[in-house]
Amino acid sequence: GAQLAIPEAPFGDSLCGHVFTHGKPLLFRRPDDFAAYPDQLAGEGDATVAAVFVPMKVNERTIGVISVQSERECAYTERDLELLVAIAEQGAIAVENSQYLLRAEHRARELKLLAEVSRALSAQLSLKALCQTVCGEVRRVMDAPVFLVSLTTPDRMTMHVEYCAQGDDILDLPDY
Repeated sequence: GAQLAIPEAPFGDSLCGHVFTHGKPLLFRRPDDFAAYPDQLAGEGDATVAAVFVPMKVNERTIGVISVQSERECAYTERDLELLVAIAEQGAIAVENSQYLLRAEHRARELKLLAEVSRALSAQLSLKALCQTVCGEVRRVMDAPVFLVSLTTPDRMTMHVEYCAQGDDILDLPDY
């Protein structure tokens, strides 16, 4: 099919934004129905003459909008609106579950990394080896061309640079 070029629009400039903000579905059967919303973009160009916009809600929280649009007048009925509301409810739950799953997977990766670092650290006896291990683990998961470990001195009045790596070089830096 043809590719639609749908521009991003601020919430207030689109019917999707209106439905998202107000949390209520809208049914447009013919072009005149759009007159109540003169400042909002309805759909793709001037071809849309009938449309349904339905909020995707989880409990009372709107997370998105589903819209169907047609170039044919009276393409949608109240029954279509009710069906789309039911679909949007199920879709919202599925979207939220998917987002929860992604966050849980991300958290699981973080916890796995922390467990790996903890195991590696407990196996190290020297402070330098310990810092090198931490540096290696951090660099596995993020861009860290410079890695620094500073520890407080026993009197807690100054910091001591225990370890500094820049690229593959380990540097000796003065205390501060």
